[in-house]
This record gives sequence, C-alpha cells and structure tokens, in this order.
Amino acid sequence: MKKTDLSNSLAKLCLAMGLMLGPGAWAAYALPAPAEAQQVRNDAGASTLSGTVLDENGEPIISASVKVIGTNISVPTDIDGKFTLPSSLKPDQKVEISYVGYLPVTTTVGSLRNNAAVRLSPTAENLDELIVVGYGTQKKVNLTGAVQQVNAKELTARSVNSASVALQGLMGGVNVTQSSGAPGSVASIQIRGVGSLNSSTGPLVLIDGVEGDMNSMDINTIESISVLKDAASAAIYGSKSSNGVILVTTKRGTESRAQVSYNGWVGLRTPTEMPRPANAIEFMTLMDHAMKNVGNEPIYGDMIDTYRELGADNVYRYDTNWRDLIMKDNMLTTNHSISITGGSKSIHQYINGSYNYEDGIVPNNNFNRFTIRSNTDATLTSWLRASVNLGVRRYNGEQPANGATSIIGYALTFSPVLGARNADGTWADGQQGINPLAMAEVGGTSHSDNNDTDIKGTLIATPIDGLELQASYYTRRYESKSDVFTDTYDTYTAGNFVMTYPASGRSRSESWSRTIYNQFNVQASYEKTFNEKHYFKVLAGFQTEETKDKGFNASAGGFSYDGYTQFMNSSRNGSIGGYWQELAMVSYYGRLNYIYDSKYMIELTGRYDGSSRFVKGNRWGFFPSVSAAWRISQENFFESAREYFSNLKLRASYGTLGNQNIGGYYPYALTLSPGGNYWAGEKYHTGIIAYQLANRDISWEKSHQINVGLDFTTLNQRLDVTFDYYVRNIKSMLQTFPAPYYVGLGAPWQNAGDMRNNGWDLSITYRDRIGNVNFSATAILSDVKNKVTDLYGNKYIYADHTIQVGHPINSWYGYVADGYFQSKEEIDNYPVYNGDRKNIRPGFIRFKDIDDSKSIDDNDKTFIGDPQQRYLFSLNLNAQ
Repeated sequence: MKKTDLSNSLAKLCLAMGLMLGPGAWAAYALPAPAEAQQVRNDAGASTLSGTVLDENGEPIISASVKVIGTNISVPTDIDGKFTLPSSLKPDQKVEISYVGYLPVTTTVGSLRNNAAVRLSPTAENLDELIVVGYGTQKKVNLTGAVQQVNAKELTARSVNSASVALQGLMGGVNVTQSSGAPGSVASIQIRGVGSLNSSTGPLVLIDGVEGDMNSMDINTIESISVLKDAASAAIYGSKSSNGVILVTTKRGTESRAQVSYNGWVGLRTPTEMPRPANAIEFMTLMDHAMKNVGNEPIYGDMIDTYRELGADNVYRYDTNWRDLIMKDNMLTTNHSISITGGSKSIHQYINGSYNYEDGIVPNNNFNRFTIRSNTDATLTSWLRASVNLGVRRYNGEQPANGATSIIGYALTFSPVLGARNADGTWADGQQGINPLAMAEVGGTSHSDNNDTDIKGTLIATPIDGLELQASYYTRRYESKSDVFTDTYDTYTAGNFVMTYPASGRSRSESWSRTIYNQFNVQASYEKTFNEKHYFKVLAGFQTEETKDKGFNASAGGFSYDGYTQFMNSSRNGSIGGYWQELAMVSYYGRLNYIYDSKYMIELTGRYDGSSRFVKGNRWGFFPSVSAAWRISQENFFESAREYFSNLKLRASYGTLGNQNIGGYYPYALTLSPGGNYWAGEKYHTGIIAYQLANRDISWEKSHQINVGLDFTTLNQRLDVTFDYYVRNIKSMLQTFPAPYYVGLGAPWQNAGDMRNNGWDLSITYRDRIGNVNFSATAILSDVKNKVTDLYGNKYIYADHTIQVGHPINSWYGYVADGYFQSKEEIDNYPVYNGDRKNIRPGFIRFKDIDDSKSIDDNDKTFIGDPQQRYLFSLNLNAQ
C-alpha cells in the first residue's frame, strides 16, 4: 500500500495515542491497539524480535496482523510496516502474518531475528476462483458472460430447508418467491423476469450436470450453485435454457483421513402477521351497521344485547375464535445432517445422510425428508479416472383431506357466531355442516409418499496433456404415491342431530406416478497455450435424453364401517384412469474459448437440439451465442492505475436460447379424451372426443438476449463491483387465437407472440478486517421491466388482469377509484355502475368514467398496476 503524508501523519498520531490505524484502504478511523501490542511497544528495549511486512511492490503494509499461533499474542504493524514480538518466544513457535487482500504467510519465530522482511502476495482468490459453467469450469477472471456463484458457506449459513429459499437475496436478477409456508413448500425462481406467456418460466436446474430438483437435496451436500443469466453462458443448454440455468455442484471427497461432521438445528416457525379476528359482539355490530348502510334491516338486532348480558354458552350462542382453535402459534422445524469424507491417493469418498422435519400450522399437517448422497472418485491409472454419484431421497407429507390451505381460509373468514364444538363435546354445525376444526381433526387425511433415486457413472481420460475425454450415463427413477381418505363427522345443535358431513359419505382416492429419466453424454475438450499469450480451449459433445412417464388414479365411495378405508371395503362404484407418455432428445453442443495475453477474450457457443415434441421439419433447432471481454486493467497504459484497480473488465454478449417446455409431450398432436358419449338410435354409446384443434407447425419459443457488463476490483481487492445491463426479447411465444363457434373445438396453439424484458443487475461486495475479525458486506440491487410487444392483434381480458400489447404481462385491470360519494345529490349527478343508482349510498366508492359515457361499465376498466416485481434489493452482512 502506498503511503501519503496524510496517512503517515494520521498513523503516527494514532500510534502515539495507543491506537492502531484501521485497515481501510484510506483509513479515516482508528481502533484501540491490542493490550499485547502496547505492552510490546512499551517494553521494546533491549531484547526483542522484529520484522517488516511488505507488499508485492516492496511498500510497507500498515496494520497487518502478526499473530503467534497457539498464544494470545497478536500485534499490528506500524506506519513503516514494522512489528516487534517478545524475545521470550521460542525459535520454533509459528507466526502467522496476514492482511486483507493478501495471502497469509506462516513462518517461525527464529526466522524473524535481525529485522527480517516478510513479503505478502496479493490473493487471487476472487479472480482465480473457479466458476462452474456449462459442461466445465472457468476462472472468474476469464468469464465473458453473466455468471454468478455462491458457495456452500453462504448457503449453510441460512437455517432453511430448501436450496431455492437459501438463494433468496444472494444474486442480482434472481427473484426467489416463497408464496406458501406450508411444510415442504419451496420457492419459485425467476431469472431476469418472466419469460413466457403460456409456457414454463422457471430456470433449467442441473445437479452435477443432469436435470434434477435441488429442493429435494440437503443443503449441506451442496458445494456451490452457479446461475447462468445471459445467452453467452446458457446457450450451451440450447432449447431448455430460455429462462436461465442453475448449476448445482455437490461436495466430493479429498485425500485425507476419514472426517465426520455434523450440522443440525432445531427451530420454531411462527406467522409473522395474522389478522385479529372480531369477536361475536364486534362482528354482529359491524354486520348490522353494514345492513343499515345499504338500507336493509339489521340481521342480529336484540341478539347483540343478549350476548352482552349472557355471553356464549356453546349450545345456543357461540363466540368462536376460529384462528386460535385451528392454527398454531409455533411450528417445530428441524434439520440434521451427518457427512463422512476422506480417502487415499486413489479413492476419494463423500457420504451424507440427512433428516428434515417440518410441522404445519393446522392439525395433521407435517412434512419429513430423508436423503442419502454418496460421491466416489477413483484414480484408475495415471490417465484414467472414474466417479460414481448416488442419491436416494424420500419425502412424505400429511395434511387434512380437505386441504390445509382451505382450512386456513375458513379459519380466517368464518363468522365467530358459528359454532365449532358444543359444550357437550360434540361437533357444532359450523356453516351448514362445514366445520373447519372437525375437518382438520377428524375429517380424514391426505398422505403423499415420494421416492427418488438416481445414479451417475463417469469415466474421464486424459491421454495427452490438455486433452480430456469424458463419458457418463445417468438414470433417475422418481415415484410418487398419494392417497386421500375423506372421513365423515356428525354435527349437532342444542343437543339435536343436524347432519353427517359430507352428505356423500366416506370416500377414498389414490394416485401413482413414475418418471424414468436416462441421459447419456460423451464430450471431449482440449486446451493449450501457445507462445505464452495465446490460450485456446475447445469443447464438443453429444447427448441423448429419454423420459418415460406412467401413472394411474382411482377413486371410490361408500365406506360404511369405521376403520375400513381400503378399496375392497367400498360399496359404491368409483372411477379409474391412467396415462403413459415418452419424450426423447438428441443434442450436439460445442464451445470455443480464445484469450490473448490475458487481455482479450472471446467465446463462441452453440447447441443443436432435436426434440420429439415436434414433427419432422420443426424438430431441430440451433441456439448460438457469442461473447467477448476486455481486461482493461492488463493494458500497459493502465499500469499507473493498477495500484487502485487490480481488475477492470468490460463484457458483451449476444445469443439465442430456447424454451421447449411448451405444453405437454405432444403439443402438435390432436389428442382424444374419454367423455364423448352419445345416443345412436335408442342406444347410448360410450366414446372419445377431441377438445382442441392441433397445429403441426408449432416449435419452441426463442429468446434473443443482449448483455453488457462491467467488473472491477479496487481498494486492495477489498471492493468488488459487478454491473450488467441486458435486453431480452422473447419471440414466437405460444398462444391461442379465438376459434369460430361453428368449429366446435378449442383453438390450436400457435407461435404468435413477442415480449421484452430489459433491466440491470448491480452487486457490490466490500470485505475487510478489524483486528482478528474478517467481515464482508454485499449489497445487491436489480431492476427488470416487462412489456408485451406483439400478440398478433389479440388481447386477453380476465376478471382482474389482462394481457395486452404495450403493457406488462398479466397487468392488473379494473376500475379506478375516485373518492367516495358524499351525498345523495352527488350520486344523482355522477355516473354509477350500469346507471343503477337505487342501491348506491353516501360512503360508497366512486369510480372514474374513463370513456365519458355517463355510466360505469366494462369500458371504464383500465390498467391499474404491474404484478411483476420490478426492483429487487438485499444486503448481506458476515463476520467471523
């Protein structure tokens, strides 16, 4: 670090006052010097050990930490980079010298005699950090696309149960939304805005190179998560990458003795905000006021006084707090994870087992998950390696048969004058038999049982220097079973039987589904540097995918006896159904990287996909990208500024991505369904029928993306800043045009819609050290704007939202409030809904007559809001 007159004077003043200069690049604050440091300074007389700490340019480093390992002795360097240690230390004692932004140096006391100079080297951990990208890794400094990565430490610091939730707030442009707090619920992820009108908008998730569900994993098994945001980084995944790509890399064993680690926590979840329910008197009073306001007779009248005088007796009068009866204030959640890692020179092993449990907010509602992961790496010869990844997951859920969500809805909206439980312990009638407390406790349960197993084997050969050949095979089998048994309960009022609910009696339904996914991959890569300035790397690969789905379902009723819940005991005919479908893909992909003199970088990527989702002629698609970067900080003319900016890089990219998840496995085909029963003569026949026209010409949606980025590192590598601006044009989106009534079928899908997302991502990270405490702060801010640009003349208007050209997708659509009616005269002279004034009273909402028709109707609806989250921001603080 270069010294200035100001910093010299400030440092000397601080030291004279028994203070040490703060470790900022241009420190403007001071910290109390450690007691040991002051003691050493006071006693630094005859016999001391001393040294000087220098940076890579030979300049003294102020406030570097000099710590004697195994003791409490720790001193900072002074304004000249010098330090002293007690002479009583033994020569073989170890000393660690460290400073933020530099690699620490460990030496011995004996080597520090005679004022030894210790030179620290700048750490390149940020720039040389390996980032996981498509089918490989790259150094962060060499990236030309918009890629961001978080490591295991950042993920496990959050006590959450799913990896998607753990990503919340860690990356710019990555919108993580958790819409439910139900046990086992996960978050939805959008990368740089919504990416389709009717198709999938979620990113492609790959776990160790193959598609999977990162929420079914134990977070403790994850080594890193990379997010590929732009076309340059995601194009290598072609027709599946339009909405971005998330790459999850799991942990692997190392050459070491067997090490066992445990990570676990137990916690309580509680609702952050709940509405306070009105009691019976409040409710009846407000209802009567409401009736009076619209000119009607009160509903409850004298009953309010009866309640005030006698209160509730749970026989004739109820004052039910449905929320407190049904919903818990605290729910247990816990996670336990045990890992074993280690290995010899030839075999490395990583094994993890975990258990996760979450309790729900209503009775009979919970979720649990068991997982096992085993990653084995073996060195077979000097040029041949093999690995086997095994994952086993089982997760089960339970909730009331009527659904936890609907019961919560009842608990928050039911009137308090409705009864839940009678004074004699029987079930009250609730609302015409609907008693959410009875539903939750005795109304039956719904169980889900999911089993997920996968295995991947990989061979990697490196026959010559720079050449890597790789082949892998992966198979996954996922089975899901669910069963719902709806039980009945009897309701009573004032001791009299009212009804058995539900009136249809006990019923049972079961479903089973199985998905088998197979993937085969071969690829080759070669990298070499010529004349120390020309770096080349080429990658080429071939991949096949096969997905097989199968399932069935059945239901029946008429279960007359308690405890007999299997189909064989039903007395009423039910229904049965099933399905079977297959999907296949073949892909060729490649990437070329060239770097000249660590300054100029270019990357070309392409993927050629063929999918069974489309007919011959539309089956193949090519998805290319090009990106480039310029490391300005490596230029000769930048040498004088390199003291302040250790890295300054400009990036730009353009590419085309695809969206293949566009409505089933056979979106081009005319499908037939049961239910087409008909009369022919005097006989009734069963048949099948088509409901929607087909279009053999459809193909995948495409996304054309431009990205411009800036990266720089300054303040002795304390401050990292990354900024990206992007434009994302989604083309050929699927939509349906209205079909004439005489066609008799629904309209077919067509590639006929365009949309645009544009915005920017900003990430700022500052890291430093105060004494022995390392700390960091990361601020993230991003903006995305969405606009539908072409619907081929169509527009879609729904009850409360619309999709129209020139506006964000699914914009809120409705009437514009214009205050409240103040008098009957105002009502008579102002437009009202459909011109009907007889039911309008002062205090009612007044709406704007937008089309000036003197009446409020559907033509007065307009755009009243954007449902898409535009600005995302977060601040993450860490200290250790």
